[in-house]
Amino acid sequence: MMKKHAYLIKAHHQFALLRKLLMLLDDERNDIYIHIGMDVKFEREELKGVVKKSALHFVESVREQWGGYSQIQSELILFQAAWEHGYAYYHLISGVDLPIKTQDEIHEFFHEHYGKEFIYFCPKTFWEESRYKYEQYYWLQEKIGREGHGFLRFVEKVSLFLQRRIGIKRHMENMEYCLGANWVSITHELVGFILENKELIYKMFHATLCADEFFIQTLVWNSGKYRKKVFSLEDDYFASLRLIDWKRGNPYVWRENDYEELMQAPHLFARKFDETVDAAVIEKVFNTIMDRQRKGKSYEK
Repeated sequence: MMKKHAYLIKAHHQFALLRKLLMLLDDERNDIYIHIGMDVKFEREELKGVVKKSALHFVESVREQWGGYSQIQSELILFQAAWEHGYAYYHLISGVDLPIKTQDEIHEFFHEHYGKEFIYFCPKTFWEESRYKYEQYYWLQEKIGREGHGFLRFVEKVSLFLQRRIGIKRHMENMEYCLGANWVSITHELVGFILENKELIYKMFHATLCADEFFIQTLVWNSGKYRKKVFSLEDDYFASLRLIDWKRGNPYVWRENDYEELMQAPHLFARKFDETVDAAVIEKVFNTIMDRQRKGKSYEK
């Protein structure tokens, strides 16, 4: 049985926070893979000195755009780079996340639940409400992004309207499209299954909107085999082991007043943090977990 874990990090900014994240992940039992967007100005050497125990890899960069297929591309690049080395678990996280448990706690948890896939699925009502994101072709999403280019967004809206009027409705037969969160902790076997289906993923999800929230859930749900291995299908982010609050934000940015909630939560990771909103909570979480790791605090059930 493979024992090491791979952390796959998507980073775009806030590199001081990323340094803290790397220090908390730095462990002989982990290797770290980082994707930094092609348009992001950053010196890799600034991070190499931070990691002492893990192998640190920078993967091929793509120009990511919010909501575009490029989000899937960067994730597949990370999965491919790590899968070639072989790990027990692959944790896809962002550069503004932090572990809220020690590495001893994290590794013990996955040892106890080995073989389970930690993926969050939204309730089925959300699947239906989100059909518009994949049923038509979003040809210009890679240029529009989140904020949007006025003229191009207008052209995209006209294109979507015409597609609906003439009855274009993308949907692969015998496939149920599922929605969830792209931040997952999954096994070597499942990563291999995802990579085997890269052509299918492209066919189903290129020129869609926010398909990074669909593609893993859709493959897993329709596989049968891997659906049975999902840790939980309940509407609870503990299914992915991430503490994420969508009720107070999009998602909510953790603050110093939330410190006790973060430390008492059963989740292994928390998302998201922002140095410009509240640097104090980042420092407190970082210092607490680092101190516990030095003391060798074990996982408490």
